[in-house]
Amino acid sequence: MLHPDMPQPSSPAPVALTATRPIAPLAGKVAVPGDKSISHRALMFGALAVGCTEITGLLEGEDVLATAAALRAMGAGSEQTADGNPLDMTAPSDEGGARNKLRRPSTSC
Repeated sequence: MLHPDMPQPSSPAPVALTATRPIAPLAGKVAVPGDKSISHRALMFGALAVGCTEITGLLEGEDVLATAAALRAMGAGSEQTADGNPLDMTAPSDEGGARNKLRRPSTSC
């Protein structure tokens, strides 16, 4: 606790947060070092993104592969090239190709 005779620090006034719709879709390439948590996030972002996401340098530990399997169980597509790298992730779609949300897995954990 601060001494009562000392000036007390002031907190900045809260700022209201707002969200706006993006003007254009996000597109590009990001190069980050190989990391287990980044591998999990790359798979999840790829499963939620519109179109195909190419992931290179994925760390293929047991838990990362389990994340990929869980996303496949929820309808996301994943396909690995013959040499094992890169991995392509796609969001779920219906028979007509329309993008859908991830769905609840049909099997119990």
